[in-house]
Amino acid sequence: MSHYPAKARVPASRPPRYNPGMSVQPMRFSLKRRIAASRRMSVLFYAAAGLTVVFSFWYVNLRPFEIHRRDYHRISDSVESLVYRRPVDVPRNQWSFIIGWTMNGIGNCCGVDGYLNPDEESHKRFLTLPDRFDERLRGEVSLETIDWLWDELEAISKYGPRYSAQWRPTIPERLADAEYTSFGLEVP
Repeated sequence: MSHYPAKARVPASRPPRYNPGMSVQPMRFSLKRRIAASRRMSVLFYAAAGLTVVFSFWYVNLRPFEIHRRDYHRISDSVESLVYRRPVDVPRNQWSFIIGWTMNGIGNCCGVDGYLNPDEESHKRFLTLPDRFDERLRGEVSLETIDWLWDELEAISKYGPRYSAQWRPTIPERLADAEYTSFGLEVP
């Protein structure tokens, strides 16, 4: 009688778990493992497809609005900073009036992408406007600087020409309104 337990007999239809002649045990996959693996692959595939759809939607539909908003705020912030760069020959109340109406003009002429002219040139011109305006602000600020910006609003916005004709603050008749109109901008 042997001290060792009896060896289990392996049926002939199944390969043995360990073959002394092989250095690596052969892998066996059960049906459960195959289903689990195929489920993981389909989940990964659908997750990747879903992320692709979300990214595409953002890139095509939302990103242009973000770019427009960024450039709009750059222009608006640049105009607001002009409060501190009043030309010597312009009284405080007139400069406040000019800056206030220019900020209104920017919002009413190009605050939303749909306010721009539908042609591609107007959209490209709007996207370069913050850099071109900042370039002009590196020099001396005057009423001509403000008029240049209003001319740009007329060129890029479908509402620009009509809005400028009615509300451009540098027109002498409009400057007379500065005496009794306040935008709440404190001009030093």
